Amino acid sequence: MDTIERSLRLALLIKKHLDQTLTSEESVEMESLRREVPDHDRWFDNLTAPDEVVTGLNEIESVNVDRGWERLQAAMKAEEQPSTTPNILSRWKLAAVLTGAILITGILLWQLAGTGKSATSPTPAVQLAELIKPGQDKAYLILADGREILLDSAGNGNLAVQGSTRVVKQGDFISYKNSDPAPAPVYNTIRTPRGGQFKLELSDGSRVWLNAASSLRFPTTFSGDQRIVELSGEAYFEVRSDVAHPFTVAVGPLKVNATGTRFNINAYPDEAGILTSLAEGMVEVKSDLSVRTLKPEQEVLASANGTISPVRTADLETRLAWTNGKFVFNGADVPSIMRQLGRWYDVEVSYSGPVRAETFTGMVSRQSDISRVLRIMEAGGIKFRIEKNKIMVE
Repeated sequence: MDTIERSLRLALLIKKHLDQTLTSEESVEMESLRREVPDHDRWFDNLTAPDEVVTGLNEIESVNVDRGWERLQAAMKAEEQPSTTPNILSRWKLAAVLTGAILITGILLWQLAGTGKSATSPTPAVQLAELIKPGQDKAYLILADGREILLDSAGNGNLAVQGSTRVVKQGDFISYKNSDPAPAPVYNTIRTPRGGQFKLELSDGSRVWLNAASSLRFPTTFSGDQRIVELSGEAYFEVRSDVAHPFTVAVGPLKVNATGTRFNINAYPDEAGILTSLAEGMVEVKSDLSVRTLKPEQEVLASANGTISPVRTADLETRLAWTNGKFVFNGADVPSIMRQLGRWYDVEVSYSGPVRAETFTGMVSRQSDISRVLRIMEAGGIKFRIEKNKIMVE
């Protein structure tokens, strides 16, 4: 077994141990696997303590452990065989899909930079972090005349009329319903604050998931031979197919062109560049300097001047985790994790010294208090100081 397989197997066995369904043979196997974790007795006691179990179970979904493990093993065996299927899932993705509920408990997260470190009791700083709550469905809609509508407090039903287009809200989702083409483009903007997210259906039926601290400018109805929107921040797109009217996302120096496809764009200014990751279909990522064509499970990173990296394989489970209400870290470093936490929990992050080199792997629900992530990081030697909505990494 490789590292992820061993960790996943251990997670499954611990789940059965907690359910009191572990066989004697599995008990021996679990004991052997858990002894690979440094300071394993304290780690295991902390992980299976009643308060930890209750907290974890409050967050996870039900899982058929045996069936999940059997499906994972079968899928991995199939993956080793030659295949013409272009969408073979990575082992990490399979593990997350089949046993995501178990991963949320943090069992995998003892792996830090390839080595295990024991869990510890929460420090006062992490206890204080329990007061920092996760983000929610929240956004502002800016109409053509400049009026703003706070979407999370607006009632369901018709919100506004923009030309011949009705803006309709239903829960955490707004849609644009038009009856006639507009004689001239009328633009709206949807903006999420830090700690906010929202969903949108454009007039052509394409759907957009907007992450925290992001905005999308778009016409209330598309006219002409192109469908063009403008993005800042991060969004996931499900584009309705229309070959005669290509869909374009303008973001920084890039234009991401599609007809019908699913893709994610991460264009936060504090990230390394503009990352476009394709889940389905095909997109063209173009700048004045270069152009790249993506196939499913591929991605490219573009710099601020428009230089586009070579095409590489995309870790879609990590890239799209936010759309499924999760944080997924796969060898993520401390600054990367803290940037995500800062945007979703609306906290200010600073560092008191050199950034530690530890990396983290695992999955946590975005509906968890921030303390659950910080406790895992503290187990890896990262220390924090918290004041209200400010986190100092020490």
